[in-house]
Amino acid sequence: MAEEGVAETGAIRNGRLYDMGKIKYSNEDKYKGHFNDGRPSKHGELKYHLSILSPTGELEGGEYFGDFKNGKRHGRGVMKWEDGSIFEGEWNSDERVKGILRMTNGFVINLSLIFDRSTLALSRTTGSMGQQDWFTSQGSSSKQCLL
Repeated sequence: MAEEGVAETGAIRNGRLYDMGKIKYSNEDKYKGHFNDGRPSKHGELKYHLSILSPTGELEGGEYFGDFKNGKRHGRGVMKWEDGSIFEGEWNSDERVKGILRMTNGFVINLSLIFDRSTLALSRTTGSMGQQDWFTSQGSSSKQCLL
């Protein structure tokens, strides 16, 4: 999200947006929701225009609906990328910390980061019998299983 933009609607306090409003940023991203000190805060909707990394690492557009703090995704939210991938869960300063990422290739990633350690579970259901491949990693040790 670009730092500068043009406010489309909203109240101004001390030269900055506050309360409810809409803004279009210089990189074409758009935010609609609550502002505090000119930055997205509390709850809102941010539409990215080729400015966010997809789960595959490419720049693309997408939409985030959820909580913000100090201009960053923080709290509960849903991120939808243009490729169809969706993450729903908890955010901390723009980082995904706990939730489920459903990718268009069928992979489902259950993510849970706790302090400096992480737990990651990756699963993909295939075929009519519901066969699952999955991978779990905790901290520096990992184990792989094929069901």
